[in-house]
Parts: sequence; structure tokens; C-alpha cells
Amino acid sequence: MMTTIDQNSDDFDELVERYTQQLAALLPPGDALNTDEGGDLREVLRRMAHPLAQVDAMLNDLRIETDPRSAAQLMTEWEDALQLPDSCIIGGQTLAERQAAAYAKYTDVGGARIQRYLALASALGYDEASTVRYTMPTCEDDCETPLYELVDRFRWSLQVGEGTTGRDSTVNDDCETALQTWGDAVLECIFTREAPAMSEVNFIYA
Repeated sequence: MMTTIDQNSDDFDELVERYTQQLAALLPPGDALNTDEGGDLREVLRRMAHPLAQVDAMLNDLRIETDPRSAAQLMTEWEDALQLPDSCIIGGQTLAERQAAAYAKYTDVGGARIQRYLALASALGYDEASTVRYTMPTCEDDCETPLYELVDRFRWSLQVGEGTTGRDSTVNDDCETALQTWGDAVLECIFTREAPAMSEVNFIYA
């Protein structure tokens, strides 16, 4: 991937000089138009070359801005096009987090697929997440197979382990505070929204 040109760098000064030489080459020949270094005309050409070099450098930036993983100047445009930031996100995001969110949504093909849900969980920091499906028992199952109701066919669970957000009660809490609470509001918001419309997703923090 190409890198941007710093307008205070030697590379940018060299770019200005190249445009200055090109402008000088466009002038008609003759002693009346002396473009030698140090002359007034040379300085005029150099000042005309400066904005041309700026546009050239911005074209180089544009190659970077076309990829949401590296976009900075056009990050807001990326977010507007992708309807970001996500309504489930709480608080502000760093540029790196915004870039990651934009790339994830840009490349997301959608669909009710287990691989997609695991990828969503991984993007939120739950690399060991797994899904749990509830199927009706049959005569071929053993006696330890759980018994589920018919409606459980439309329920599934996301089980997350390492990285689970939790809190234990302390001596500073009142008597009505639960001994332990756990959960991830962002995770639950995103998965509740992305789950198939006919299904109900539950969350297992263990």
C-alpha cells in the first residue's frame, strides 16, 4: 500500500521541483523568458507548482482513503455510507476502532450463518465464543439428553467464556445488590439485532 506524502518533507519539495520543471518546459523558448534558478520567473513557476504538487499528494492520499482500514480524512464519509457508528456502541471510539468497524461492515455479506455470528463475537473480543442449538429429543437419544419444548427450536444461545464482563458485589453495595452480575450490553445489543427475526437468542456467560 502506498503511503501519503508529507507536505513538509523532502519528497514533497522534490515533487514541487518536478512540477516547476514541467511548467518551465511549457514556456516558449527565448532569452526573454529566463527560467534559470534564482530568477524571478523561476520563483513564479515554483509558486504555481506548489498547488499542483498538493493535488498530486492528495491523489496519493486518495488511494489510502479508498480502504476503510486506513482511511482518515474520509472516515466520516465511510461511516455515513455504512450507517455508522453502530447504535449499539456506547461512548466514543478511537480512529482504529472506527476503521475496524467500517471494514467489518463493508465486508459483511450478512446471512444467518454460524460462522458470521462467531466472527461478530470475535470482533468484539470473544474469540472462544460458540453457539448452542436446542433440538428435540428422539428415541435414539440416551436418558441424559435434555428435554426441550417445541418452542425451543426457535431459540439458540451464544456462549462466551474468556473476556466475559462481570462484577462481584462488595461491602459497599446494599443488601438488594446481586452477589454477582455479568453481561455485555454491546454484545447483546448487536446479536439481538442481527439474530434471525423468527428466533430468540440467549447469552451464556461461562
